[in-house]
Amino acid sequence: MGKPEWVEQYPAPVDRVSHLQEIIDGINALFPQKTSKEWLAIFEAADVPCGPVYTFDEALRDPQLATNQTFVEYDHPLAGRVRGVNVPGKFSETPPEIRHHAPGLGEHTVEILSEFGLSQKQIATLLESNAATQGQRPQENGLAQSATA
Repeated sequence: MGKPEWVEQYPAPVDRVSHLQEIIDGINALFPQKTSKEWLAIFEAADVPCGPVYTFDEALRDPQLATNQTFVEYDHPLAGRVRGVNVPGKFSETPPEIRHHAPGLGEHTVEILSEFGLSQKQIATLLESNAATQGQRPQENGLAQSATA
């Protein structure tokens, strides 16, 4: 990082912990002096495990994430065609699939409250008082998916 004095100034973990805010302030002043790409090259040359921190749009364009099929598009019954993060584990004998869309706000409220033992009357009271919310339920559950990058 070009700061050899830091090694002398904070030689032991206890020194680094007791001066943590100083160190963070120093790093915060240092990082804007180079681009992310330049810092990655410096850290990789020093064999420091690192990688870029992306915005969502940058992540969608990353060739490695595309190769790994990190993102997937599928049809959501209310939102239409959406892009999201794919199932992270990939196994040859059990390929991943998205079987259900992410639930909307309150989509499963009644079912969950029922599972916790509340009566229909208790649930109705919670909904009427706005202590709980019940979202719109889509009519279809089938999802078509295709891997995209």
